[in-house]
Amino acid sequence: MHTLYTTEAFILQAYPQGESNKVYKLLTRELGLLYAHGQSVRELKSRNRYALRTGEMSEITLVRGRETWRITGAQTGTEKPIPQTQQIYKKRILHLIGRMVPIEDTTLQLFDVLKRGNRAFHTFPEQFAPCIEVVTVLRLLDILGYVARPLSDPLVERFLGTSAFSHELIEQAQMHKQTLVMRVNNALEGAK
Repeated sequence: MHTLYTTEAFILQAYPQGESNKVYKLLTRELGLLYAHGQSVRELKSRNRYALRTGEMSEITLVRGRETWRITGAQTGTEKPIPQTQQIYKKRILHLIGRMVPIEDTTLQLFDVLKRGNRAFHTFPEQFAPCIEVVTVLRLLDILGYVARPLSDPLVERFLGTSAFSHELIEQAQMHKQTLVMRVNNALEGAK
């Protein structure tokens, strides 16, 4: 008998496979980044179809097959939809994670930082979306080891010391956005 794993997962990308199947690129807390096959999810009668939307967080039940993971169930998250402009920033973060994180890397902090960034998109007004994106990406790159250490800039250290978002932190990010973007760009250059 196979073990079922039920976990929260961000759906980073989805690829069609055959007439009615899809392969999903997922970031889970416990299992890390993985590919999972969804059987018949493109059919209208599929129960999992609407719970497996790209860019969203869902509760997914997985089973490990001989060679691949398979999705056996999915439920949508309880989050309300966010405006389209914030969706763009969120999907850019998810795309970056899909490119930078190795398969089945189980760094728990990655998922937690992404989840808090996602929650910030739902909490703060639309005009703060660029700041939330920059701070979230900076934190993710730091966890992956791309932010240069030791930090000589106490300003940047303030954003990396926690994974929480507060009004004060967002206001600081708004004021120092140019410096933060520069640090993100330097980290991405080092990742090439």
